[in-house]
Amino acid sequence: MEYFCSVVRKGVMRLADVPGAMGVSQTPAPGETIGTALARGQDLMGRAVFNLIVGESLVPGRWNLADGVFVAAES
Repeated sequence: MEYFCSVVRKGVMRLADVPGAMGVSQTPAPGETIGTALARGQDLMGRAVFNLIVGESLVPGRWNLADGVFVAAES
């Protein structure tokens, strides 16, 4: 499943650019959010790393945000 962010910025989001908790949706179009993205630090390249919470469940893994789309972070 793909996850999209309510905050869309071109390129990869760095930790310093995270505005706070952000909405997570199933489509890139503005609409109903299904969860929340919370920044949990940064990776070795300075990209923000997120936890995604959908409903009341933590989505497994760590996530980066690029061009408004959450992508699985490399370990």
